[in-house]
Amino acid sequence: MELEKVHLLRILQMPGGTSEILLRGEKNGTHTELFYTEGLVCVKRNVQGVKHTRLVPLNNVQSMEEYGGVKTQTAETRGSKRSTVESGKASSGRGSNKAKKG
Repeated sequence: MELEKVHLLRILQMPGGTSEILLRGEKNGTHTELFYTEGLVCVKRNVQGVKHTRLVPLNNVQSMEEYGGVKTQTAETRGSKRSTVESGKASSGRGSNKAKKG
């Protein structure tokens, strides 16, 4: 299946630069193709005429978007490893006006 966009959990070294979000198409002289096959995301890049292929396991993928705009997520990454504070679901507690005990 051809993918439009892949958001990774961490920054991985990719030919043509490091990335956290991989987009299909051409940018800055690097042509990128994204495919999902057998539990892996296949990243094919052509960097200034040199072809590179990387296989990214699903445990490094936060979300994927199929070509055509359908967003899917892997079962492992539906529950984010980030805390509720980091993901913006809870306030950090900084600047609280609660009375101090003692």
